[in-house]
Amino acid sequence: MLKGRPQKDSPKGDTNKMTCDEYLELGLIYVREGAWSDAIASLTKARNCYKEKERAVPAELDSYLGLTISMNGGDLKEAIRRCRAALDHDSYQPDFYFNLGKVYARAKDKEKAVQTFNLGLQLDEQHKGMKREMKKLGIRDDPALTFLPRGHFLNKYLGRIRHRLNPSDKE
Repeated sequence: MLKGRPQKDSPKGDTNKMTCDEYLELGLIYVREGAWSDAIASLTKARNCYKEKERAVPAELDSYLGLTISMNGGDLKEAIRRCRAALDHDSYQPDFYFNLGKVYARAKDKEKAVQTFNLGLQLDEQHKGMKREMKKLGIRDDPALTFLPRGHFLNKYLGRIRHRLNPSDKE
């Protein structure tokens, strides 16, 4: 059994008596595990629960539901809409930018993905997920000496040193 994940036959696995917040938390656990179909089911239940109880849907829910829709092969326009709605409610959450950037990357819109990751990195310049995704997209750091060409031997040498000294690049 995965830590934090309820077993289907256990009493704790009975999802019929869960609160909206518990559905949300369970969905976030599934997201962390990469269990996208379970995540979308839990997050959708959470969203419906909030709507039924006429409570405001948390921005976090919309952001992760958008990510989950895209990772589950769903409608990318809907995924982008949900992630953008989350950012409209709270634009100071780096993870919301991370989720939207990943959705743009899944939609093959590299330009918007890079722009979104850059906005998120302005809030948290050490965000490992965004740095990793930028690297996957082929985006490199500026050369050490910007007044010299990237291929200049000093930039190459200083870049190697910077890479060895910066542990956040080693992921």
